Amino acid sequence: MPRLSGRRKDSASAQPEMSPLQIYIYLSLILGICAYTASGFFPVLTTLASLCILLYFIKNTGKQAVVLILLFIFGFYYGALKHDPSPNLQETKPPRETRFSGTIAGMPIKTEYGYLEPFSLSTPPLKGDVFINLPKPFGPGTFIEGNARVTLKAGHLNPGMHSGNTSLFLTPLGAVALSRNNSPGFIPDRLRWMLYSRFNEAFSGETAGFLSALIIGHRQYSDRLYRDYARLGLAHLMSISGTHFGLFTILVFSFIRFSARALPYRWLIRLTGRISIDELATLLTLPLIVFYLLLSGVRIPALRSFIMINIFLLGLLIGRKGQWLYSILFALTVILLMDPSSAFTPSFQLSFAAVLSIGLTLEFAEKRLPLNRAGPFTGTLVKILLVTIGASAGTMPLVLYYFHRFPALGIVTNMVFTPLICFLILPAGIIGSLFYLLTGVFPLGGLFALLISKINHVVSFISSLEMISFTLPAFSAAVLMLIYATAGCMIMRKRKASLICFSVLAFSVIYTLPAYLAPGPRVVFLDVGQGDAA
Repeated sequence: MPRLSGRRKDSASAQPEMSPLQIYIYLSLILGICAYTASGFFPVLTTLASLCILLYFIKNTGKQAVVLILLFIFGFYYGALKHDPSPNLQETKPPRETRFSGTIAGMPIKTEYGYLEPFSLSTPPLKGDVFINLPKPFGPGTFIEGNARVTLKAGHLNPGMHSGNTSLFLTPLGAVALSRNNSPGFIPDRLRWMLYSRFNEAFSGETAGFLSALIIGHRQYSDRLYRDYARLGLAHLMSISGTHFGLFTILVFSFIRFSARALPYRWLIRLTGRISIDELATLLTLPLIVFYLLLSGVRIPALRSFIMINIFLLGLLIGRKGQWLYSILFALTVILLMDPSSAFTPSFQLSFAAVLSIGLTLEFAEKRLPLNRAGPFTGTLVKILLVTIGASAGTMPLVLYYFHRFPALGIVTNMVFTPLICFLILPAGIIGSLFYLLTGVFPLGGLFALLISKINHVVSFISSLEMISFTLPAFSAAVLMLIYATAGCMIMRKRKASLICFSVLAFSVIYTLPAYLAPGPRVVFLDVGQGDAA
C-alpha cells in the first residue's frame, strides 16, 4: 500500500503530546525575553508579573522550578544583551545641506511631492532610517550621489508604534549622479521592482495597488480602499501576514497531495517507496513559499510570519499533529532569539494569535466533528472555513485594541473574502508573477483586472452601508490581557480561574464605561511630532 501519511501505523501512537514541563521550559525562556522589553515601559507591572510567574513555576513543578527560574533569568539577560537602542540622529546634528552618496534600498512610496524611497547612506556615515525624495522612482540598487537638503523627523517611543527611530529625509538639490549596484543582495528587491513596474503599467491605480500589497508586500493603494477593507475587518489582507502564508501553504500542500493521489496506482507505489505523499508534498511546497517570501522583500514582519506559520504547519501536515503546540512554541522562541523586541509589535502578536487560534480550532474540530467521514473536498472546505473563523476570532481582541473599530460582519466577510483572495487571487498572482519573471508575459492580466475591480467594488459597496462598523473607545493593555486570560482559562476548562478572570474583566469594563459615555469637556492632545500641544 502507498504511504499517504508521514507516520507509519506502528508509530502513530508513539508520539506523545507535550508534557507540562516541556511547555514550561519554552514559556520560561519566552517570558524572560519579553520581560526585559516590557520592563522599559511598565517596570512595576512587569516586576509583579515576573514574581507571579516564578511563584507559579515553584508551585507546579517543585524542584524542577530551579531550571525554569534560571531559564527565565537567562531570557531576561539575553534580551538585555540583544537590546540595540536606535541611533539618535538628532544628537549627531547633521547639517541642513550636505554632500551625500548611497544606494536605494527598497520600494518607492508615492507622495504628493514625488516618490519617497528607503536609502542606505554611504556618506555621510549616519545610521538610522534614511529616506530620499525623488521626482520619479528608481529601482533598488541604484547608486545616487549629489547635494541634498536634510530634514529630521523624530520617532515615536510608545510600545507598538511602527517605528521609534528618528528618520532622516534627503531632498536632492539640482542634478544627481546615478549608477547601478549589482550586489546579489539586491536581487529580491529587483524582482519586486520588475513586478511593481509591470503592475503599474498594465493595471489601473487601485488594481495595481491591490496586487502590489498582496504579491510583493508593498503598500501603494489609496486610503479610501484601505478604509473600506478595514470597515469590514479585512485590513489584514492588504499586507502580507501569517494569514497569507498559512492559507497559501495549505492550498499548495492540499493541491499537490490531491494530485499525487490521482496518479495511477503503479506510479503511486513507486513514488511512495521511500517517501510518503505528505513528505513529498511538503518538499514541493517549500520552494513556492520561499519564492513568495522573496517577493515580499524578506522584511521582518513577513519573515516572522514565514517562520511561525511554516514551522507550525510543517509539524501539523507531516503527521506531528499531537505536537503542534511544540512547533508553535519552537517558532516563537526562534523569532524572539532573533529579535526580542518583536514581541511588542502588532504584526508579531497578530501572527502568533492567528496561528495559535488555528491550532486550537483544528484540534477542537478533530475531537468534536466527524471530519474523517466527510469526503476529501468537503473535509478540506470545512477546514478552510474553520481556519478562517479561528484566525478571525483569535485576532479580534488585538484588532480592537490597535485599531479601535469593530466590524459587525467581520467573521462573515472573512469567511467569504479571505478564501476568495488567498485561494484564488494570491496563488494565481504568484504563479503569474513567476511566469512574468521567466518570460516577460503576465498571463490573464485582463481577467485579473476584472476580478480584482469587482471585489473592490463589492467591498466598497458593503462598507458604505450603515451600521456595518462601530468605532470603539481605546482600552488599556490590562483589559486586553484579561480577555485572553479569560479565553485561555475557558479553553483549559479551569472553572475557578475562568470565573475570577471574567469577574475582573466585567468589573473593569463596568467601572470604566461611564467615563467614556459621560458627556462633558475632554482634553485632546494633538500629535505634532516633538512639539507641545494642549
